[in-house]
Amino acid sequence: MPYQPLREKSHRLPPEEYIGRKDISFDICARDNKALFVYKETIEIFNDYLYEALNQYTCNVIVYLYMPDHLHIILSGNNNNSNIKKCIESFKQKTGFWLAQNKEEFRWQKDYYDHILRGKKDLINHIKYIINNPLKAGMVDDWKHYKFLGPSVEAIEKMLLT
Repeated sequence: MPYQPLREKSHRLPPEEYIGRKDISFDICARDNKALFVYKETIEIFNDYLYEALNQYTCNVIVYLYMPDHLHIILSGNNNNSNIKKCIESFKQKTGFWLAQNKEEFRWQKDYYDHILRGKKDLINHIKYIINNPLKAGMVDDWKHYKFLGPSVEAIEKMLLT
């Protein structure tokens, strides 16, 4: 029997599930688990692309955290027309192009993991999971001291208290 390549699995949710006033958590990994996010300059460039995509697709970032080889991020739609899927895909495409031009040894993995957050409790649990990643990895003693976290410690604390 001739070789049959595996068919790629389509994204698990239909595109319309990403539209509107929703909170969605994403994990995006660097290919081959390479330590991409160890330089402040790279993260600043990536954040510029992130905020550009947020504005274009009328989304907000609730929290982001760059670990050396992956990114955790929770995005929220600002209105009924916000397109969170297009926002994250635009960010990933533009940063992927930047990587190809500037850091050829790094690439994103092809897809990402996502989770639509259902309610305030689910959101708070995901925020706590994300901010505790550097603690679990032994990188800091307090999540507030991790340098590649945003949008700000104050904004994250406010989310946790509401």
